[in-house]
Amino acid sequence: MIIAPGVNGSKFNKMWYDMGREARLNAERTAALTNAAVILPESSNNATAASYWRKGWNSPTLSEIKHYITQGHPVAKRLANQHLQHIRTQLGVNH
Repeated sequence: MIIAPGVNGSKFNKMWYDMGREARLNAERTAALTNAAVILPESSNNATAASYWRKGWNSPTLSEIKHYITQGHPVAKRLANQHLQHIRTQLGVNH
């Protein structure tokens, strides 16, 4: 199977990883602003691509998510803190 001309496997895998990571950060920002749930979308029917996309989706830490959500938006910052507190409560982590 030819993935794309001039793109080797490692670049392709990095691309899927980056896309998954960006999708997660955007989903967390949207959830913080709309008080909606973060849902893991279907990424690909290609097992290798889906694996790297999922690794990217799972890669952001809570501090990275918080920074992404709150950068420069005071209202978003307040909503993000509420959202992160809700996540912590669900996980049983209170900081």
